[in-house]
Amino acid sequence: MELHVSPSAIFPTRYNIPHTFPALCLLLVAWCLSPTLSLASTGVSDNAPAPSFYIGFGEDCCGEDPHPVHGITTADGGYAVVGKSMDTSGNQDGFILKFNGDSLSGTSFMEAEDFSNYGWSQTIGSNGNMDGFNNVVSTSSALFASGFKYANGATIDRYLVKYDLATGSKIWEATLADPSSARDGAYESMLITADGGMVLTGVMNAQPGSIEGFKSYGNPSDGSAFLEYFTADQLSSNGAPQSSAWITTLAGANSGKGVRQLPNGSYIVAALDADEGAGHVFQVSASGDVQWSNQYPDHGEITDVAILTENGSAQGIVLVGHYHPEQGGIDGSITRLSLSGDVVWHKAVGNPVGGIGAFAGLGAGNPTLIYDECWGTQGTQDGGMVVACGTGIEGCGEYSTGSAIHTECMQDPRRTWRALLVKLDKNGNEVWHRVDSFLEPGETEAPDSASEYVSLHDDGAVVSIVDQGFGIGVLVLQPQSSNAPGDASDTSGDSGTGGNCDDTGDSTTETGDETDENDESEDNGDDESEDDDDKEDTVGASNNASDSETESSGCSAASQPTYGYSISWMLLTFLATGLYRRRLV
Repeated sequence: MELHVSPSAIFPTRYNIPHTFPALCLLLVAWCLSPTLSLASTGVSDNAPAPSFYIGFGEDCCGEDPHPVHGITTADGGYAVVGKSMDTSGNQDGFILKFNGDSLSGTSFMEAEDFSNYGWSQTIGSNGNMDGFNNVVSTSSALFASGFKYANGATIDRYLVKYDLATGSKIWEATLADPSSARDGAYESMLITADGGMVLTGVMNAQPGSIEGFKSYGNPSDGSAFLEYFTADQLSSNGAPQSSAWITTLAGANSGKGVRQLPNGSYIVAALDADEGAGHVFQVSASGDVQWSNQYPDHGEITDVAILTENGSAQGIVLVGHYHPEQGGIDGSITRLSLSGDVVWHKAVGNPVGGIGAFAGLGAGNPTLIYDECWGTQGTQDGGMVVACGTGIEGCGEYSTGSAIHTECMQDPRRTWRALLVKLDKNGNEVWHRVDSFLEPGETEAPDSASEYVSLHDDGAVVSIVDQGFGIGVLVLQPQSSNAPGDASDTSGDSGTGGNCDDTGDSTTETGDETDENDESEDNGDDESEDDDDKEDTVGASNNASDSETESSGCSAASQPTYGYSISWMLLTFLATGLYRRRLV
């Protein structure tokens, strides 16, 4: 039967207003809950902070095929980035990059001839051997970088070096052999402690050849996790320490991934089990005694940890990483714990909608194909957290040529990876998200990107450390007070922001998982929350419009009320249309 709508039905008369008023209200509510479609199509939620600047660095600063894995804001208002690059034999060296961003704006690439005006860089390593940096921290006058270095005894040893903050001159270096003979070790994470000392975690007692890599380019397959402490006097000295004040083995785990300090002086360490199995969390006293430990098999691969703080008080612990959901692919994994280690809630993030250029108008995509891998996190002063991830597709060759899924995989523009930042509140609800690509003015084709780490300025500017197809990217967002760091032991430095940029759209960067054939994807997978029903609630990032839990599922545009394609808009619009139809018939 045809439905004929009269003009009075489209433009109701005074008589019709009382009957159509509820529908109009519903439409207004739906419009208020959903940002404009034009904004959602950029891959950036309407309340996400805009870029201040996005700067790229190539091989001139840091060696061939540089792959950043960690970065911070520094005590002098600058930025420091560390990672690994390739030596002439195809093995790896380490690099550290320090630069100031006061005069930077927009999206730009740092040319070799200009770099000396902005900062300095250093590399470590011997040709043909495995060397690298995994972490960096700042004091008022120095940068400390930690990682691993090949030793003359044919082992890989823990390595800690101190540089002058302003000039990059090496002050001292310490290479610490493994306690067990002919075994390998490395530092993976560290922080400056409340008493001015330093704690570091990583792997020791690893069989030679078992250290594939770290962060987004691998994990040790053997060894023992540990926590090690150096005193303030050892750090401030102009001579390298010969040993630490104490070291504690973390039983059951093979590599420490992140460490933070609680207000009472004790430490929270996140560690990975052998074969990328169940993650561990340890609480260790200020003197090195393990106070408790738990395993979290449902979280997947643990990559980082942070303390959640609200109004200056520690409220909980957050773990980030990624896991393999039942439907396939990889989703970002975020788990909130109480301060005693109990699970409060678990959320999955990923499959963001929209973008610019080739990504414009994209839906959530096929969750079987999409990898969303999260690598770093920081707690914010409002009790929430910002998480750094990469999102994209790889492995199309695993499917038979000519099959429907192979065709779908090859045609999906997400084969170019992008950087993804997500902020969640203390209950796991998304506050904002943005998908970014490095796209200079006049360019139309973006390289791969993945956010490897996130740092926070004291003023609330978010800093994303990005692995680009061409090398290194640093994206600095404009300050928002709600994004100021809440954890005194976060791995950022002091505040300071750079220029200004009005670009709020998607920009493209390259993930080393895509571009470095040696870098393989890691296929892995407080106070009690006010929503008790959310406890251990795993919400897939591939949630579709019918999922009832999608408000808390993370950064999937299809599952968030902040997206233009949100379920609230569709359902309320259908309901309003139904009310109109009922009035007309």
